[in-house]
Amino acid sequence: MPTLEIPEFLRRQAHPINEFLEQNKKPYITVAMSNRPLTNLYKERIAIEVNIAVMSGSNTFGKLRNKLSIRFSDREIKAGINFARRQWLPISMKQMKLKNKYKTYYVETA
Repeated sequence: MPTLEIPEFLRRQAHPINEFLEQNKKPYITVAMSNRPLTNLYKERIAIEVNIAVMSGSNTFGKLRNKLSIRFSDREIKAGINFARRQWLPISMKQMKLKNKYKTYYVETA
């Protein structure tokens, strides 16, 4: 029975990445994630998202985190909550401000 020879590009011992890994002994590169700067415009966008989430029923921080964690980190959500509590925000032709009662949030309209 004839034997097939393995082509050069499929041989693992001849692959250049294996030589690189053997020389450096580091199979991965660590990258430090940096936080996005919390500008007033960015906080306002987060605050509007927080107000909309609170109006739809996510009235605790845990519920807000579950709803908004896809796009924002905990730090950004907290900044958005603080911004929404201090500022009146225009949402759908109304002025709205976030208020809290104990550990739950609600939206006050003006």
